[in-house]
Amino acid sequence: MKNFSELLATDLTLEIKTNGVSIKHPLLDPVRIEIDGGYQLTTIDDFDIKDWMGQVIDDVWIFRCDNFYQWKHEITGQGWLFYQNAKK
Repeated sequence: MKNFSELLATDLTLEIKTNGVSIKHPLLDPVRIEIDGGYQLTTIDDFDIKDWMGQVIDDVWIFRCDNFYQWKHEITGQGWLFYQNAKK
């Protein structure tokens, strides 16, 4: 079991892997991945990003989302998200 201080330790980055090469990306920044030559195996925090989740423009595969975990919640069909400070 984790102790209290370990539970509070949160990582504010996303780990993006493309063909085994890993980079850290700030959690709250929009995600944009561009791969020349088309789709290659890609994961974000161990979640597989499939080729159909992006688009191909001029032989470059492009994946983009504004907030990864909100996007993941929606794409996996987990229902509605409610926000305390919703825009009016």
